[in-house]
Amino acid sequence: MTAAAWIDTPRRTLRGVFVAMRLNVIVASQCRVNLAVWLVVSVLQSIVYLSVWQAVAIANGGSTGGYTPAEFAGYFLVVLVVQRLVAGISIVGEFSGYVRRGTLSTHLLRPLHPFAYVFGGMLAFNVQYLLTLPPIFAALFLVFDPQMHVQATSLAAALVLLPLAMLTKVMCDTMVACTSLWLTRIDGLRGMYGLTILLLGGHLAPLPLLPDAMQTIARALPFYWMLGFPTELVIGRAQLADAWIAVAVLGAWSIALYILLQPTWRAGTRAYEAVGT
Repeated sequence: MTAAAWIDTPRRTLRGVFVAMRLNVIVASQCRVNLAVWLVVSVLQSIVYLSVWQAVAIANGGSTGGYTPAEFAGYFLVVLVVQRLVAGISIVGEFSGYVRRGTLSTHLLRPLHPFAYVFGGMLAFNVQYLLTLPPIFAALFLVFDPQMHVQATSLAAALVLLPLAMLTKVMCDTMVACTSLWLTRIDGLRGMYGLTILLLGGHLAPLPLLPDAMQTIARALPFYWMLGFPTELVIGRAQLADAWIAVAVLGAWSIALYILLQPTWRAGTRAYEAVGT
C-alpha cells in the first residue's frame, strides 16, 4: 500500500463520518420527542443519585466520603456533562440492531466501515442533546447551589483528557458491539456493560465511596479515568499530576483494544449471518 493510500483511507473514513453525521442530524431533528425523553431520563438519573447522596451526607452529620451535600451537587452536575460528552455516544445498541435486523449486510457492501456510519449517527444525536444541556445545567446550578474548587490548570487538563476518554469509550463500545456478530442479541451483555460503567466509572457515586477492592478494580479499568477522574479534576478533588496516569491508562487500553479489534472484526464478519427482524 502506498503512502498516499495510508493517508487517504482515514481521510475518506473521516469524511464519511461527517456525511453520516449530517444525514442523521436531519433524522434526529425529526425525532424531538425521543430526544426529549432521553434528556429527561439522563437528567433525572443524575438528580436521583445526587439527592440520595446528599441525604446520606446529611444523615451522617454533614458529610460522607469527604463530600458535603454542596460538594455532591458539584460532583453530580459536572459528571452529568462529562458523561454526555464521553459516554453519550454508545454504538452498542445501534450496531447490534443492524445485526439483528440483517441490515448490516447492506453496510458491509458500502465503502464506509459500518462502525464509522454508526459513530456518525450517534455523534449527531449527542450533539443535539448537548445543545439542550446548558440551560438545564444552569437551572440545576441555581437549584442545588453546588460547591466546586475549580482551578484553571485542572480544568484545562480535564478538557485535554476528554478526547482520549471519548476514543477509549468508542473502542470499548466497538468491542462489546462485535459480540453481536456471534450472539445476535446482546441485551443482557449490554446491560452488564452499562452497569459496569455506571458503577466503576463514577456516575453512580464518587470513587472514594466505593469499597477498597472496587476502587482498585476501577483504577485498573478505563471507565473511572473516562468519567470520574475528569469530573474530579474539574471540581478540584483530584491531583493534577495524576492526569499522566489517566493518559497512560486510557492510551494503553485504546491501543490494546484497537489491536484486538482487527482479528475480532475479521472473525466476526465471517461468522455473521443475516437473520432479519
